[in-house]
Amino acid sequence: MEGKRATYGFGLLASGYLWACVAVFAALRLSGAAVNHFLYSAVADVFGPAREIATLLGAVVYFAYAFVALRNPRSLNAKAITVLCVAAFGLFGACLAAANAFAAPALFVLALMLRTMASASLVVLFGFCLLRLDSLVHVAAVIAFGFLFNYLCTPAMRILASPVTAIAFMVAAGVLCSLFCGHFAREGMDRVRLSESAGDMELDDPWSFVQPSHALFWCVLLFSTATGFALTLGEVGNAPAQITIEGFAIVLVALYLVFVHDEKQEDTLFSFAVLLVAAGLLVAPLTIQMDVISVAPNTLIRFGGDCFTVLLWLVIAGVGKRNLFGMLPVLGFAQAYGSVGTTLGAMVGHATNGYIADNTMAAAAVCLGIAFVFFAFLWAGFRTFSFTETINGVQKLSVADVESGAAADGAASEEGGEVGAAADSASVQPPPDAIAQCCAELAAEHGLTPRETEIFQMLARGRNGRFIMEHYVISRNTTKSHIKHIYAKLGVHSHQELIDLVQ
Repeated sequence: MEGKRATYGFGLLASGYLWACVAVFAALRLSGAAVNHFLYSAVADVFGPAREIATLLGAVVYFAYAFVALRNPRSLNAKAITVLCVAAFGLFGACLAAANAFAAPALFVLALMLRTMASASLVVLFGFCLLRLDSLVHVAAVIAFGFLFNYLCTPAMRILASPVTAIAFMVAAGVLCSLFCGHFAREGMDRVRLSESAGDMELDDPWSFVQPSHALFWCVLLFSTATGFALTLGEVGNAPAQITIEGFAIVLVALYLVFVHDEKQEDTLFSFAVLLVAAGLLVAPLTIQMDVISVAPNTLIRFGGDCFTVLLWLVIAGVGKRNLFGMLPVLGFAQAYGSVGTTLGAMVGHATNGYIADNTMAAAAVCLGIAFVFFAFLWAGFRTFSFTETINGVQKLSVADVESGAAADGAASEEGGEVGAAADSASVQPPPDAIAQCCAELAAEHGLTPRETEIFQMLARGRNGRFIMEHYVISRNTTKSHIKHIYAKLGVHSHQELIDLVQ
């Protein structure tokens, strides 16, 4: 995996930029804790679904970013997104101040919405910032140590902070993190903005992108549902149960990733996360039936969820390092599925809390039902699934190749030539007749159908998937299917490999 095992030991922690990213992630988590403790508790009695609605709004925002990256990346502008984040965090603070002054629940709800939109956009910028780190071990260290500092600071915030200081912190942290991430994300986002859309590139290089239906995203939905359940189960004062040992335990994950050399660390981490969540789901009905007040189930499930979050960011950054243009769709879909799952889990947690007071048997049954679904889902869909292979399975698509291909495509359009976007500008294309003859021979040898042979010739001449889609007036999925079949029969994995084969 590219750059993954570049550095080991404490040496990799000597980067100021790494610790700045740790501070950003910790601030994001701590701000979320402040929202749950100070903001949601103020509005829950008046409008209970506010937090769940805000979380679903986050899913919509993440889906929008993924869709824009797939279809219209020119709308992505790091500077504009940074301004949007800063303005939204400022309005968030103003709404909270007014809500406190006038005791207006509607302003609390509006503040929740503004913060959700701003935080989702900030997470998108943060994803591009992580790609500037030297290796995936650095990425794991950022997320794990960010969790650690969050859990170290959360108890002090709950004890010492007042609503006013909490508001000031959330606004200041949001603005500062937005400015930092906006600055360092600009280069990567501009490259994406000035390129073809990820959807068009996926037509030519399908193995360089992760499909929205990939098992990865269903796994995110599963774990986030469990985490949402743990957030609301046994909540006190409409705020999640307070736990602290988790913060110290998460550093073990960071130390493992830093010091242990394992070619399948991602899968090892996934197994660890599964065991923790499963243990928490099994402990929950026992504590309910025994009428014992304990945060052990919450701690186990949330620690497992944190381990999975470290893993998820490893996948997002791993995909981004292999294919910059495929990172944002993965980030957007993963976070959107996560928001939906958290909402589902929170709703089940609320229902379970309602049963605990009157019917412990029903509450325990709900917990056991969730545990059964969790186990069944993993058994049915993830016995052979590998996170390591998910990352390694993404074919490398370098920024330089895309940019040189785009330049070649522009030059060919002006001159009326046949060289397309994927052709290497330094290579020499065979004469048109030679291309047709070579394609016919290869098509016969590898069993291509007549239509596949026609599309093969177009690809060999440098035409991209969008051109083929428009030329034959066929859908994007049909075009993608034809190209994938052609690649599979020829034994190639990218447009450039196909051109090299013909040449």
